[in-house]
Amino acid sequence: MIAPDPFASNPRVTPISAAGAPAQGSTANEQPPSTWQIYASTELSITLTYPAHWRPAASDDIALFRGEDGFFGLSAAHMVAETAEAVCAEWVKRDPNPRTGSQPRVEPLQVAGQPACLILPSEDQQQPDGEALLFVQYPRAYEHSRTLILVADMAHIRQIGASLRFALPPQTLDSLRGALTYVELDIFSGRPNPVWPLPDAQQHELTTRLSGLTPGLVAPYPDRLGYRAVLIHFNQPPYGMPETIEVFGGSACFELGGARTCRADANRGIERWLLQTAERSQIDAGLLDDVLGEINTIAVVQAGDQPEIWSYESPDKRWRMVLMMYGCVPTETGNTNAYETFSLVRSADGASAVVDRQLIYCGGLGAYGLGGLFWSLNNRYYYYTTAREGTPDGCGFWQPPIWRLDVATMRIQELGFGFRSPDGTKLAAWRDQELILWDTDGAEWGRWQAPAPVPLAALRWAPDSGAVAYLLTPSPCDQNTAGKSYLVRVNLADFSQTVLIESATPIFDALDWLATDVIRLTDREGKTWIFDRKSLRQD
Repeated sequence: MIAPDPFASNPRVTPISAAGAPAQGSTANEQPPSTWQIYASTELSITLTYPAHWRPAASDDIALFRGEDGFFGLSAAHMVAETAEAVCAEWVKRDPNPRTGSQPRVEPLQVAGQPACLILPSEDQQQPDGEALLFVQYPRAYEHSRTLILVADMAHIRQIGASLRFALPPQTLDSLRGALTYVELDIFSGRPNPVWPLPDAQQHELTTRLSGLTPGLVAPYPDRLGYRAVLIHFNQPPYGMPETIEVFGGSACFELGGARTCRADANRGIERWLLQTAERSQIDAGLLDDVLGEINTIAVVQAGDQPEIWSYESPDKRWRMVLMMYGCVPTETGNTNAYETFSLVRSADGASAVVDRQLIYCGGLGAYGLGGLFWSLNNRYYYYTTAREGTPDGCGFWQPPIWRLDVATMRIQELGFGFRSPDGTKLAAWRDQELILWDTDGAEWGRWQAPAPVPLAALRWAPDSGAVAYLLTPSPCDQNTAGKSYLVRVNLADFSQTVLIESATPIFDALDWLATDVIRLTDREGKTWIFDRKSLRQD
C-alpha cells in the first residue's frame, strides 16, 4: 500500500502551536486572546495576531510592530527548493549575516496546513531579542515557489505563527463571494492562478462525475513549468468530501483524514469538463485556449499509432515502471508532436498512476524524452531522466538530469546532473555549484560547495567507488578565456574535500580516473597529463 503524504504522517512534522506542541482542536475560526490584535496584509494575503500593546516600528526596522517584550516582521520571497526544510537549510548555509548564530536549530512544522520550518538561534546569536525565523510555503493558489518569512523574537514566534492564516486576494474573493464551489487553474506563469465560481446549475453534475471515479494509485502532483492541474475548492465541503480536489493528467487526488487518495479520471473527462465551465470573460481566454489545446494535442497523439512500451521491474517484483512513447503525429496546432508517460504499476492488481509526462515537439532542438535508469536495491526509489535524447544549446559539461521517484511517498525529486558509482550503490550529482552524494537507497551523504565560481568541466568516480573527482574550468565555451582550472577530490572515507590542483597554465578541460590514485587530465591544447597524488607530469 502506498504511504500517505509525509507532511501528514511524519511524526517529526507537527502543526505549530503556541507552546511548540501539536495543536489540539484549533480551527481557523478561533478568536485570538483578548490582549492580542489581528493584523491583515492584502499584499501578502495573510492574517495573524500579535500582542495588542506593540506599536508600529520605525521604517528602517526589520520589524512591523515592536514592544519592549518582543517584535515581529513579515516578508515574502521566491525560493525554489524541494521541501520547507530545504528552504531553511539553504537559508542557514547562505545567509551572509548569520543572525541566528553559528549553529541554529531547524524544526520542520506545519503552519495553516502548509509545510513550514522554524529556525531557532544558537547560543552565540548576538541579537539581544533572540531573533527566530519561520518559513511557510504558500498554498498552490498563490505564486509558485513563494515563501512567507516571519521574523520574531523567540518568546512569541510560535504563538504568532500558530495564528497565521492564508486568504485569497480581496479582488479574487469578491468574484467568489457566495459560491459554493470555485475552480482554480494551476499554471506556472509567475502570476496568481486564475479562479472562477462553478455555476450552481453544475454542482450536481460535478458530484455525479466525482462519484463515478474508480480507485487508482496515488499520483504525484505535477511539478513543472506551464499548466499543472485544475483544482476544485469547496467553500462548504459536502459530508465526507475534502476542501480541495486536484485534477490532473488522468487523476483526481485529495487529502482526507491525513491520507492522500487518488481516483482515475478516464480520458481526463472531469479535467476537460471543469475547464469548459469557465466563462471566457472571467479569465484570460488565450490562456484557457492554450491549456485546452495542450490537452487536445495529447489526445490526438495518443489516438495515433500504438505506443512503444518499456517496462522496468523492481527487484522484489512488486512494482513496474512503464514507459509509453507515442510517436510523432501531425496535430491541429500545425505542429508535429510526440507524447511520453512514465507510470508506476502495482504488479498485484495492475493499478497504476502516471508519475511524469512529456509533450514533445518533433524536429525541435534541445534535450528531450523520458528514459529509465535503475531501481534502488531496497525497492523504494526509481531513477530516471527527462532528457533521454539530444543535448541542450550551448557548450560545456552536461549530463542528462537524474530524477528520483519515492514509491513510499509518491514524491519526485530532481537530483542534478551526474553519474552512478561503479559499484552501483551511490550517486554523484552536480547542482548549483555543489557536488551532492547520495546512497541509491535514499540517504543524502553530503554536499560540497565548489571552491571557486568556475563552471564544471568534468565529473568522475574513482574505480573503487571510494571517491569523486571533479574539474572546474573557466568558460568552456571560449578557449581563450584566462583563469584557473581546479581539480578537486571528495573522499568518502572521511567526507573531506581537497583541491588537488589549481592551475592557470595549463588550463585543463577533461579528466579520466585511470586507477585508485591515478588521474589523467587533458589541457586545452589536447596534451595529456598524469596526476598520481604526488606529482603532475605530462603523459
